[in-house]
Formats: sequence, structure tokens, C-alpha cells
Amino acid sequence: MVSRLGSIFLIYARQDLNRQGGHYFVRMPSGVYERKKGYKKPKRKRGYKRPPFSEEWKRNMSESHKGYVPTEETRRKISKAMMGNKHCLGNRHTEAAKRKMSEARKRNPVRHWAGKRLPWQAGAGNYFWRGGVSFGPYSTTWTKALRDSIRDRDHHTCQLCGKLQDDGRGTHVHHIDYDKKNCGLDNLITLCRVCHAKTGCDRERWELELKRL
Repeated sequence: MVSRLGSIFLIYARQDLNRQGGHYFVRMPSGVYERKKGYKKPKRKRGYKRPPFSEEWKRNMSESHKGYVPTEETRRKISKAMMGNKHCLGNRHTEAAKRKMSEARKRNPVRHWAGKRLPWQAGAGNYFWRGGVSFGPYSTTWTKALRDSIRDRDHHTCQLCGKLQDDGRGTHVHHIDYDKKNCGLDNLITLCRVCHAKTGCDRERWELELKRL
């Protein structure tokens, strides 16, 4: 016969049988065994790293969040829960902590150049460096009136993606053959900022593609 304690455990085990990470576990019902005095919940070991998420899990999470917009009720609940949360307000680094962070930045060159253009990303150190051709002079016919006439001809629309000029950002006029002195009307085309940046690499392919337009 199964004792009363064993039957209680089986009932809870059936109710709490779950699957996590490919392993089954059962939760012991609370109140069955008395905890010893001085018991402390074991802490997670330092340096513990959870297993990486699978690609399928990432795709499922991405699909489930697409188009999700929280309701007004959810927003009110979040706002109410965050009220009075002053955990980070007024906290300041100590002078000793500031000195340590400053010394760490000096030892790490990447952190030292945070927010700035790195030396190996500009000039001759860049993969797309072409000897400084972008600093060459334009033709004397390269004027604002010429650029405006090209934009009017193309209806202020990017000829690659079809995006219309925004009020805040204007369109760019691009040289199809990348020759700044060739300002013929058939060599100029209107592009948006994003598409113009794309044409900076793989120039031979873009030149052929833009000539077909």
C-alpha cells in the first residue's frame, strides 16, 4: 500500500509534470518536509551561462512579436507598475570607480575610440579605399541649378527604390560612371540617401544596372 505521504507526492507529481530543456522534473509539494534552520536557497554559480537559443526558437519568437502593439490597458498597467521605481535615480559613480573606468578605456583602444571613426576604418586602412578619388574636384558645370534640374526630371523620386523625396531629407544626384567631371544629363540620376550609399561598393555592377534604367 502507498502511504498517505506517498499518495500526496504522486498527486502533486502528476499535476506538476513539466518539460524544460528536454528533462522532466517534479516539484515537491510545499509543507511536506520541514526545512532545516538556516536553510538558504542555493545561488546560481558565477560564470553560469544558459544554453544558446535554437534558431527555431528565435524564428518563433520573431514571428510571434511581429505586428504586436500593446493595448491601452497594458500600457496603463506597465506605467502603474513603473511608478515609484527610483532604483537608478540619484545613483552616481564614486571617484574611485570613475578612475578605474578611465584607466580601463586607456588600456582598450577600441573603447577609447568609442563614438569616433577608427583609424583602420578611414583612409588607406579601409577596404573600400580607392586612392582618394572622392576628394577630386568636380566639373565647373556641377552647379545647384544642374542638380535641381535632374531632380525635377526624375520627379524627386529615387530611380532605384521609387522612394519620394521627404521633407526633411533631400535626394542625391549620382554620377553613373563615377566620373565627377562627366556631368552629362544621361550620366546623372536621382537616388535616395540609402540607395546612394549602396552604390559606393561593387561599382562595376551598379554602373551596368543604372545604365539600364
